[in-house]
Parts: sequence; structure tokens; C-alpha cells
Amino acid sequence: MYCLSVSPRAISLLLLMALAALACACGGGSQQLSAASQPAGQVPPQIQSALPELPSDRGASLLAESLIQGKASLDRSAAAQEQGPALLLDSAGAGVWQWALYGFSPTPDHSLDSVNVLLDVSQGSAVWLGLADYEAGRWQLFGPYQGSKTLLADDPAYLSPGGNLYVVALVGDGQSATVNALSVRTISPGNTPPSAALQADVSSGDAPLSVNFDASASSDSDGNIIEYAWDWDGDGSYDSITDGPEISHVFDQPGIFDTRMRVTDEFFGRASAVAQISVTVAGNNQPNAVLGGNSSGTAPLTVNFDGSLSDPGDPGDSIVSYQWDFDGDLSFDAQGSSPFASHVYTEAGSFNALLRVTDSAGNQGESNFLNIVVNAAPQAVLEILPDSADTGEAVDLSGSQSSDPGGSIVNYEWDTNGDGSYDLDSNASPVVTLSFDVPGLYTLKLRVTDNNGAQAEASASLAVHGWLTPQYPDMFHTGTGNESSLAEIDGKPAIAYYGATDTDLYYVRAADSKGQFWVGSPVRVNSVQSDSTGRWPCLRKVFGRPAVAFHDSGNDDLMYCRADDPLGDSWPASIIVDSAGDTGQHPSMLVVDGVPHIAYQQFENLQLRYVRASDALGGAWDAPIILDDSGDVGYWPCLAIVAGNPAVSYWDDGGGAVMFMRANTAGGTSWGAPVFVDGPTSLNSPTWLLDVNGNPAVGYEDNSNGKQWLNRSPDLFGGNFMTATEMPSANGSPASFSMAIIDGNPAIAFYDNTGMDLKYSRALNKNGTVWETPQTLDTSGVVGGFSSMTEISGGVGISYYDSTFSRLKYVWGY
Repeated sequence: MYCLSVSPRAISLLLLMALAALACACGGGSQQLSAASQPAGQVPPQIQSALPELPSDRGASLLAESLIQGKASLDRSAAAQEQGPALLLDSAGAGVWQWALYGFSPTPDHSLDSVNVLLDVSQGSAVWLGLADYEAGRWQLFGPYQGSKTLLADDPAYLSPGGNLYVVALVGDGQSATVNALSVRTISPGNTPPSAALQADVSSGDAPLSVNFDASASSDSDGNIIEYAWDWDGDGSYDSITDGPEISHVFDQPGIFDTRMRVTDEFFGRASAVAQISVTVAGNNQPNAVLGGNSSGTAPLTVNFDGSLSDPGDPGDSIVSYQWDFDGDLSFDAQGSSPFASHVYTEAGSFNALLRVTDSAGNQGESNFLNIVVNAAPQAVLEILPDSADTGEAVDLSGSQSSDPGGSIVNYEWDTNGDGSYDLDSNASPVVTLSFDVPGLYTLKLRVTDNNGAQAEASASLAVHGWLTPQYPDMFHTGTGNESSLAEIDGKPAIAYYGATDTDLYYVRAADSKGQFWVGSPVRVNSVQSDSTGRWPCLRKVFGRPAVAFHDSGNDDLMYCRADDPLGDSWPASIIVDSAGDTGQHPSMLVVDGVPHIAYQQFENLQLRYVRASDALGGAWDAPIILDDSGDVGYWPCLAIVAGNPAVSYWDDGGGAVMFMRANTAGGTSWGAPVFVDGPTSLNSPTWLLDVNGNPAVGYEDNSNGKQWLNRSPDLFGGNFMTATEMPSANGSPASFSMAIIDGNPAIAFYDNTGMDLKYSRALNKNGTVWETPQTLDTSGVVGGFSSMTEISGGVGISYYDSTFSRLKYVWGY
């Protein structure tokens, strides 16, 4: 059944509302308001800008009432005034708007029907009423009205996500009105609704046109009809209410009116019927509305409507207004002076679009319906089983979970190598089986096509683990690779290395992102006229270009050179950074605080030194700083950022200890005291300073027993170091290992002195306390010493020395 939910304490107020409604009634027992109404979409823009935002849902306790006094607004403009139980909205002048916001929460098993707003409107004033439309994301406004009004609120779009109804009342431009109360009518199940039928004695004619409406063919199978409501212009707001089925109405203005009649039974069951009335100007023809546009496609479908072929019908007339009904519900969604409009259909279905035009004489004409057929796009789902595999291992790419709500999927296409193009068509089969020979992280794609030609795409990632075949980056020079430095330059691996045979420093960059192909001749970097220049290079990217720090053994200087271009195809003359004695051994370079910095050994005085560039390019350098001169120190330094400041690990040969220092400033201008890491040890290979899970850690080799260790500080700043963890090792030779953080965990590449092979191992946790079984990467002779390792293209790249052929070598894995 249908019910009106009202608390007992509100009965008296409802009676007052009913008496007020009867006081407004005119002939035939109808309630007929003199105000012309205007639907949303034709509302002046200044009113829309005055509205509050659509409310977010509030607590049900604020909305439980089915009848609300005017003063009980949820929100209001600043100048709204309470007057007893009512609320006065009094606009101060032109362009000033006053408003009040109200809310209702229907009983859970009831649905909304309508909301009645009881108003006292001052002479010459009018009120706009609005319902929050959560489907459109805006207020739907109705009016203006000069008296109380009932708005139909049975559209689900008027319910918020929390199931609430929100109403707003506005007045402006110096007008005023009083909101006395609001009540909501809800519907409960159990009653059979009536059926509605409407006839008009005339459907067209010149204004003023008197029309006799007859709804006597309406019926109710399980009760009686007690009310007939009349909406003359079809704006959703009912202008007259009668207890009988017959009424007359005079249409004073030209236009096309979708007059709606609503019947209500004694249980508040409702139904409605529509009669279209066309009112014309005497002696003037109706305009001819012609609607065109694209009429089919896949959601979201943008339809560009064209009404430019519409004809005003009379010489000298012109079309002044175009109204657009995008879904055929006889409610116009947009209006303007342009004959063109666009609308996006976001859901699948069949829609009948309609155009109504108005000419300069005031006559209106409607087009035929344009049927818009919107196909639902299929949904593509790509599964890769398993989502991680080794090279050569079979994997299934499955689109079996894909679906098409409006038809069927007829074709499956696959991007099987992650290059963005679909290279495999399996027709109607949703599964293909593949294997991959090249390791890496692949983004694979599926494209499905349904029986209407609509398509959808999906992607998924596949991790293929393994190692590429080792390559020789330099086939032009021998005696290379026992001193190399690897970095990623402009998305590709690049190596700076010393050529022992011709005592030159070289640079080479791969032709691809992983280092499968190395083409072209290596570039000679240094231009210093001496023997044995380019020792112990450290390659980094400095201000967009490759740069290298190295030792000139012929002149015993620390050198720096930055390429002329981002790829490193040409290099200028090198810069002398420090020439004080025999200096610049084992340099470690890093961009710190926006400029390059270098830590190195001054061998003549056995000091650890540090120097900072004066500019971001490294074109000039400050005076070096002595960090530690407490004996035979400064061997194999490694520079890194620790807690925002530069820090360095190194070997103290005099004390037989691994040491650590951290700067007190971000620019490295002041340093703390050396910190003991481990000892006594015997060291003749690099130390490696890393950020291991947020704390500094030092990797090093004890040459006395061939074991490799990682000592992670429990202190964020490296104030002390505790017990070291043994990393995988195999009696390595001097300078036999390198370290880096690979995919978040520390990793090590090292020379296996037993098998004379290159091996690799990565920690199984971020702290580096548990390690995987080492993988053997290269067994072709005596290989793997003097390695340099870093992340390259999402995987790991390693440059190293092939002692058998005295050449630089490189391998990449994922």
C-alpha cells in the first residue's frame, strides 16, 4: 500500500497546509497557481551560481522527519531569518540571492513520491525550488513560483548515495518569501497502482487556445481514484489538483506543451498520462524541426546533434531557440541558440532523441525521434599464469574472464612482446601459450572485439627471470676491463674503463636498453698527454651528461671530464681537480647537493681526501678537504648519501680496519670523526657504502680468508656498527666483488676463485641478513673479477674483466 508518513505532532500543521491549498483553489475544485514554471536547463545562469554545492550525506538523525518546519534547515545563506517556526528569505537587492537547504530520509522500505513546500510569497516576488540530482551531479531547478508547490520526487536520481532527498528554496533580486514547512510523501508496497488515461478535445490551435481535458478513462483495479493532478507544461511540477477527471485550461502563449495528468488512489498509488498540445500564433506557420547526427556506437558514445536544416516556416522568421531532449523522456536537457549540440551516452541502450525549435514569432515545432543505439563496450581481462617465469618456461595468457554485456566476444588479439602492437591473433580462442627467451619485465596486452565491433583492452605484467648472453662491449682494444665503472646513461648501459695496453680512458654505450648490442667504436675520453691516464674511473651522470672522475698515473693527478653531449659521443679536455703530490687514487664520485663531489686517496701522504665542485657542471673545483690523515688511510673509498649528507667508507691499512665518516652538512663542508666498522681485516678491494633499508651499511672483503661481509649500522646516521653478516663468497681474489641495491635489496657480484667464474647473489630481505644461493653467470674462462654493478633498465647490469681474453665484458639479468 501507499502511505504518507507523518508524525502525530505534525497533523495540525498538515491541516493548515491543506487549508492553504484549498484557499488557492479555483473553479472545478482545482488548485491552480498563476505562476509560469520553468524546468531545469532553462534556468538563468546567475541562479545556478548562487546555489550551494550538492550536500554530502548527513546523519540520519538530521533527516528522520517527514515534515520539517521552515526554520529547521540543514544549511542556509547568511541573511536568512527565523520567524517563529518559519524561515524568511529576504533578498537585499539585484544580484543577491538567499537560500535554505532541507533534507529528508525515507523509511527504508518506502520510496519517494513527492515533496510539498508551503510558501508565503510577497507580492511581485517568486521562489525557485530545487532537487539535488546526484545522477547529473547538479541541482534540478523548477520555477519561478508565486505560491506553495508540490514537486514530483520519484526519480531515483534525486536520492543521494546514502538514500536521502535534499531540497533547496531560493529568492533573489530584491524579492522575498517565507518557507513555512516542507513535507515528503513516500510510497510503500502492497497496493496495485491505478492506470491513467488522458484525452484532449483539441490538440492544436492558435493562442489563446482553450482545451478541455478528460481523464475519466483512468481506473483503479483495487480501489478508487481520489485525486487528479495537472501539470500544464510538463515541467514535473503540478499546477492544479482536482477531485474530478475533467478540467479546462487556456494556453495563452504559443508553444508545444506536454500536459501531464497524474491520478492518485486512496492508498497513494499513482500513474500518469501525457497529452501534447501545440499552440500557435495566428497566421504564422509552425517551424519544421529537423534532427540529425551520428546514431550508433559504443559507450561512452559522443553524439554530435545537428539541427541546422530546421526551417522557421515563414519568410522573415528565424529560429531563436533549440531545445534538446537526449533520451526521449519529453524533458529537455539543454537549450540554446545554436543548432548544434553534443551529448555523451555513458550507458548502453536505445535512446530516442528529440529536437524542439522555437521561431521568432513564438511558434514551436518538434522533429521526429532520432534513435540512438549505444552498444556496451566489452570488458577485457588479461590473466598471466604464472605471472613470473624463467626464460624458456611456458606461460598462459588468458582472456577467459573477459565479457561482453551486450553480445559476445568474437576475437582476441595479443601484444606478446610489450612493444604496444598486437602481433598475435587467436581469433575466438581466449588462451595462448608462450615462452620468452629474453629476460625482463614485460607489459603484455589483450584486445577483445565483440560482435558489434566494439573493442576493449587490458594489460598485465610478466616477470621473466634470467640472464642474457655476456657481451664484449669493446672489440677494438685488449687489456681492458680490469678497471671499469658502469652507469645508466640516457636509458642505456654505459661503461668508462681503462685500457691498460694503450693506457687510455675509454667510454662506450650500448645500442639498446639492456646491453644486448654494443656497436660502434669506443670513445677516447682523456686528452692528457701522459702515460697511464684513466686509472680507476668512476662514471656518473652530471647535469644531464655522462662524467667521469679518474686518476692520471703519469702525472699523479685527480682528473674530471664531462661529455659534450647527453650520450657521451664526444668529450672535451679533462680538468685537473687535485695535483698536490701523488693524488687521486680510487676516486668515488657522486652528485651531492646539486654538484659533483669526489672522495679519493692522496697516496703520497696516505690521506683520505674530499673535494667539491664549485658549479653544477664540475667546470671548477674548491680546494680539497683532508678527511682522515691518521696514518695509512684512504684506500678504496666509496661515497654515498647517508641521512641527507654525504658519507664515505674506506680502508685504514695502518689500523687494519674498515672505517666510516659522515659529513655534518649537506654540502660536505664539515665532517664528523671517523667511525670504526670492522677489524682487524686484510683488505685489497673496494669498500661499498650503501643505504640498506634506511641505514648505512658497508660491504667489504677480508682478503685473509676470501670472505665477503656486510655490516649494517643500527643507527640512521652511522654512529656505530655492530656484527657483520657474511655474504656469499668463494675465496675471491683482490678487487673481486661489487655491490648495489637491486630492486630494494642488497646484491653482490663476485669472482669465484675456485671455478674462476662470475657469480651473483641477492639478499632475500632488505636488511641483507639472508642471501640466496649464488647464480653462475659466466663460465667462459677466467672471468668475473674487478666488477662494477648497478640497476639498468629495471634489471641488473654488471661490467667485469675477462682475464682469458684480457677484455671488458658485460652481462644483464632480471
